[in-house]
This record gives sequence, structure tokens and C-alpha cells, in this order.
Amino acid sequence: MLFWKLNTSGGGVYIAAGDFTMNGGTISENSAFYGDGCGVGGDFVSGDFTMNGGTISGNSASGNGGGIFIGNIWDPIQINVGGNSQIIDNRAVAGYGGGIYISGKYSPGIFNGRNVLIKFNEAHLPETEYSWFGKGWGVYSEGGAITTNGFDSTTQVTENTRII
Repeated sequence: MLFWKLNTSGGGVYIAAGDFTMNGGTISENSAFYGDGCGVGGDFVSGDFTMNGGTISGNSASGNGGGIFIGNIWDPIQINVGGNSQIIDNRAVAGYGGGIYISGKYSPGIFNGRNVLIKFNEAHLPETEYSWFGKGWGVYSEGGAITTNGFDSTTQVTENTRII
């Protein structure tokens, strides 16, 4: 189990500034009691998050982003998920984005390849799953551009549900 924790606001990893790259390993079974985000996340000052492989699973956030929370209202922060990455079985108990929550209209999400899976995540909001990628229980983006390269959201972002 990979566990890097700098602050209790992020359950598995909280990044206050700088880039974070995950090239494998597992971040699992963590929780955040206050502040949004769990697994990897927090209110970034600046920096990007890259996941080239590994698993983020079984994490729970009281707010948004059960698996990954990317958030900053001042600077755009990029999330890049590719390789054999799996974001599975995470929960946003009272918020959006059980798997991934991307905060801010300027923060882009890039999803690369056919081996990324975002499945079995749960979120309380939104009340209905949007029919298009990036606004729902698996991945929620507040408005940042989402780019896909060889990634098919209809087969790779599946079986995510609402917590009622």
C-alpha cells in the first residue's frame, strides 16, 4: 500500500503545492473527515496530478471526490490519467464525483488509453447521472475541458452509482 500523507484534509495524499505523479502502487482504504478529497487531492496551490498506472480504491470523502479531488479556484490544475490506472470503489458521501472530482472551470482533465477504468464509484450528487462524460458519479468536472485520447467513456466509466 502506497501511503503518502502531508495533511489530514486528503485521506490518502494531500498535495498543497507541486506536481504529483503516480506510476503504480495502490492508494486505498483512506478517509477524509473534513475538507474535500480523499485518495489524492486537496486544495492545490499549483501543480498537476498524473496517474500512469496503479489503483485508487476503497477511499471515502465526506464531501467531493472520493478517489481523487483536484481543486483550485485560482490556478488551473491538470489531471492526466492513463496507462493501466484503475479508480474503483470510492465514495463521495455527501458530494460529487465518487471517482474523480475536478474543481474549477479552468482545470482540464485528460484521459489516455484503453486500459483506464473508472468503475463502481458512488457519489451523493448530482441527483441524476448526466448522459455525457465528466458530469456524474464516476467523474465530475465543474466545467474544465475534458480531452480523451484512445479513451472510451461508454466502456471505461461504468457502473458508478448514486448514494441515496
